[in-house]
Amino acid sequence: MTTGDGRTHLAGLLTSGRGALLDLTEGRTIRESAAGWADRVNIITATCPDHPDLAALLLRPDGHTAWLRTAGHDHADGLHQALQHWHGPAAPSHAVPAETSH
Repeated sequence: MTTGDGRTHLAGLLTSGRGALLDLTEGRTIRESAAGWADRVNIITATCPDHPDLAALLLRPDGHTAWLRTAGHDHADGLHQALQHWHGPAAPSHAVPAETSH
């Protein structure tokens, strides 16, 4: 895996004791969707040539996968729920609107 700081391993991204959201896309959807949790989750733009179908990965502070998305799926689908479950509600300035039922 490669980040802006060069090649790294997942364990190296978790040394801060915070969760990590790896954005493996070249878009902004993942980072924008997770902005309300940036005070508790490191949002890292990276590439992972060994797993080209992987688009995003949310890691708990203990290194376990909390959520992932592969290419071809809505990149933010389920992300808010996983972030809220593992890291609490979004910061007030980034509160996520509740879904309405039809």
